Amino acid sequence: MKEKQKRLSILSNLEEFAFYGLPDFDSAQRHQYLAFEPQEWNLIESCSSLHAKVYCALQIGYFKAKNAFFKFSLHKIPQADVNFIITRYFNTQTLSAFTITRYEQYFQRQEICRLSGYRLWSNDFLPEIYDRSKMIVRRDIAPNFLANELLSFLKSQKIVRPGYTTLQDIVSNVLTQERNRLKLKLQGCLTESHKKSLDQL
Repeated sequence: MKEKQKRLSILSNLEEFAFYGLPDFDSAQRHQYLAFEPQEWNLIESCSSLHAKVYCALQIGYFKAKNAFFKFSLHKIPQADVNFIITRYFNTQTLSAFTITRYEQYFQRQEICRLSGYRLWSNDFLPEIYDRSKMIVRRDIAPNFLANELLSFLKSQKIVRPGYTTLQDIVSNVLTQERNRLKLKLQGCLTESHKKSLDQL
């Protein structure tokens, strides 16, 4: 809890939900996002169990809606989404839980990315993100501005956005580096007379 309080606030609650919250589909959106192309259906059908197939179908639908992946249990997602998939695609079979392995989850994510042309987030992207951030922060040092610009850049590059805490850490580090850069630059420009005047203030 303390660690969470220490982190920099970079998005409003509404923005955080928009980027990182589970989709909240209405009926029309279920028919839109939970309808599958042949390649997507082949991936779903390749899964080893009903649990994995339904989980995969939800991940595909949620990814199409938000370009992000989610960790969820059967009891932490809208039951209407599960019922829609079960009824429409699996003849109303019974589903009691999601019992799929981490390997299956990761495999599904990799394949969904492959089908959509996205790349999964990894720390290998950090140098590129920090280089981009250094240009953005010179335009505006507001954390919200930097966060939104980075999210827009990631989407343009078809890179799955990192977790929220990772994004917070990136923004915090970039802002700290920019403050230090400006401080050093200012110190180099000040004469002894200027420094004495500032000290008197």
